[in-house]
Amino acid sequence: MRVTTEQLEKVGLGMQLAVFETIWPAFDNLGRVFCDVNSDGQLSVLMEWSTTPSDQDQVDCERLMTEIVEVAFGPTAEAKFTSTTGTSAGSGRLLMSPSIFAEIASKHAPHRLKAGR
Repeated sequence: MRVTTEQLEKVGLGMQLAVFETIWPAFDNLGRVFCDVNSDGQLSVLMEWSTTPSDQDQVDCERLMTEIVEVAFGPTAEAKFTSTTGTSAGSGRLLMSPSIFAEIASKHAPHRLKAGR
């Protein structure tokens, strides 16, 4: 299934909330998550890690992100995952970062700020 940039913008806040609730607390070395649409209509998900994730963390994070994509766009939507260590020149919609986490948590889950994630 092809995905458009307009569709990503429409569901972006929902995806952001899903990342906040499921992925962000599970992987404390995950720094930022970007989502963009390639020219072929495939979602491109970039995960920036502060340290190299274990193979299991990588698999688990991609599985959770795949579930978010399927809920957002339907079961036939495809996503391509890329991981980097450190900060990159990510593109597309920034789904999660420390500052986005702090903004969401301060408004809706202050206990998460105290817990740090």
